[in-house]
Amino acid sequence: MTIPLSPHRPVRSQQGPTPLPSEIHRTHLLAGLSHPDRRVAALIAPAGYGKTTLLGQLARAAHAAGQPIAWLTLTHDEADPARLAQELARTCQSLPDFQSERYRASADQSPEAAFTALARDLNDLPHNLLLIVDQTEMLGGTSGACLGTFLASLGEGHRSAVAGFDLTPLRLGRVLA
Repeated sequence: MTIPLSPHRPVRSQQGPTPLPSEIHRTHLLAGLSHPDRRVAALIAPAGYGKTTLLGQLARAAHAAGQPIAWLTLTHDEADPARLAQELARTCQSLPDFQSERYRASADQSPEAAFTALARDLNDLPHNLLLIVDQTEMLGGTSGACLGTFLASLGEGHRSAVAGFDLTPLRLGRVLA
């Protein structure tokens, strides 16, 4: 069962981390991640390798190019698929023209139905978005599979970047291949 969006809870959304004064600019990596044909970018590395920093640079570049961005840094709470769907929907509320009608209508259905409904709501946007999901190591197998299905359901033109220590639970083969 999905958890409906509550207008009384603050939106947990951000545009990414503030740049550090001594930040290393990975121009070559950023160019690869920014390619418009790259539907999903997956960053896998141990802590301290600069995944979040690189995602922040990607978000700032996309923002400078006028692309709407939704950023979600996961916590242990999102190991529950219903909670993950809720937080994704809440994050997307900050996007221009986003309407969560299908997601809201899926409140009594399975988490899988909620993810599919949310993807359909995003596919109705008159613009494409960049969705960034950081710290995917917080997800369990079920939540990871739901997120992978969600990313695969996003329509052409939308881009996603995910980062974590291990992305195996996301089952991204169908969108990365």
